[in-house]
Amino acid sequence: MFRVFLKVNDTCPHCGEDLHHHRADDFPAYLVIVIVGHILVPIILVVETEIAPAIWVSMTLWPSLALAMTLGLLQPVKGAVVAIQWFGGMHGFENAKKARARRRERRLTRAFSFSRPNPSAPASPPAARRSSNPPSKSGSEWWRRAPWWSHR
Repeated sequence: MFRVFLKVNDTCPHCGEDLHHHRADDFPAYLVIVIVGHILVPIILVVETEIAPAIWVSMTLWPSLALAMTLGLLQPVKGAVVAIQWFGGMHGFENAKKARARRRERRLTRAFSFSRPNPSAPASPPAARRSSNPPSKSGSEWWRRAPWWSHR
């Protein structure tokens, strides 16, 4: 997903999805600051009050640990922010979200299609075919009337 440390590729190397219009900006850095701060501050408070190491140990250990944690978390957090934007269809990913919805709808239509012709079955009169399918699930898009689909 990344071309260099924090530069996102223009397209996904796996699926070819356009990624050039993401808008992660400074949000990953803010998240990393919050995460590292919430992890390090309690540790620093406990160590400094209970153990009280020499000042030179504190001046080298805590900034080094904060830097290592920040550099280690920055790329995964930026990837997560871009992934959340992609999943939510935000900032230029609207077309990708619509395409995913169309693919999902086609899959559901194929999966729940009860009117597929069976070439090996003998021809039956239309009335017999209609009576074999329940009226609530006749047709290929019965799932659109289902309760879980009503929010769309």
